[in-house]
Amino acid sequence: MIKSNYTTALAAGLVSVLSIGAVLPSGAQHGPRDYQRTALTAIKEGKWQEALDAVDRCIRVYEPRIKMLGLDDGFGWFYYQKGVCLAQLKNYKEAVEAFKACYTKFPSAKNQLVKMALFREGENYCRLGDFAKGAELLEKNS
Repeated sequence: MIKSNYTTALAAGLVSVLSIGAVLPSGAQHGPRDYQRTALTAIKEGKWQEALDAVDRCIRVYEPRIKMLGLDDGFGWFYYQKGVCLAQLKNYKEAVEAFKACYTKFPSAKNQLVKMALFREGENYCRLGDFAKGAELLEKNS
């Protein structure tokens, strides 16, 4: 179930992040799509720290300029993947914050990962032992 949910989230995230590259010059080096490709390659190889590094770099470089560059809620994908990587690295508290950022910083309907981020946030609260908060978020997601 988690693998199929993760695959669905990856697909949805890929669709939503496609618009990111459209506003950047084609010759831009290390644009969001480049960071996305690096992260996805690392994720497929199980290199969670490498994927996290790519996602974090993209967030640091591009988040302050999201509005100026016209980037939309597809950028929430990077926070979602940050949460996935942190959870895989067993940094559950930080994963909770990343999933929360995915849907609070990018709350519109264009962010197709909102429901999955809520689910994963709840899942990580459970891993932290806060079953009440985890159950609340999981119910909110139903």
